[in-house]
Amino acid sequence: TRPLTPVEIRFRLGDELMRIDQLDQAEKYFNDARQLAPASPLPHEGLGLLAIRRHQPDIALNEFKQSLNLGSTSYLTHYFYALKKYEAAEDSTISSETFQELHDEALKSIVAMPNFGGSHELFGALEMSTTGDHQLGEQHLQLAAQIEPENLYYQLALGHAEIINKEPDSARKTLSVLLLPGVDAKLHDQATELLGKLNQ
Repeated sequence: TRPLTPVEIRFRLGDELMRIDQLDQAEKYFNDARQLAPASPLPHEGLGLLAIRRHQPDIALNEFKQSLNLGSTSYLTHYFYALKKYEAAEDSTISSETFQELHDEALKSIVAMPNFGGSHELFGALEMSTTGDHQLGEQHLQLAAQIEPENLYYQLALGHAEIINKEPDSARKTLSVLLLPGVDAKLHDQATELLGKLNQ
């Protein structure tokens, strides 16, 4: 294996510091990396991840966009850029151009890391929109739930997709998991609501 470059070392250190909630120290390493190698996508990826931890979606989106413009191939950069842009647009109608961009970025994330459930969930959610392929969307939501069974939000999204695709028996089976003791109250209530609509 090749030795890490100085910018990679600073990115790794910043990432490790971020994982233990040393956010200010992590920021210093990411900024050092940016000064050291302004043409590298890594510092912007780090700053984007940091902005997510700080609940600053606009800053995160800008940093991920800069990382992509500098040639990033990171599955997390593709994923979070698409996710944050999707979340920013959810309250309004997404143009066909933006939809295609989000679709492409989610797909690039899947290609870069096939076993990351988040990318499959996002791709599935996009396909379940009015302009997408609903069967394909359901398949990717199934993959997300299989890859990360501990993430019960994916079960909720899959159950909703099965309802949209007129598969009531599958939806009941999927959503019943969310009615078990210990499940987050919000997810429990959302599953109960969906099941109620099925039984009407």
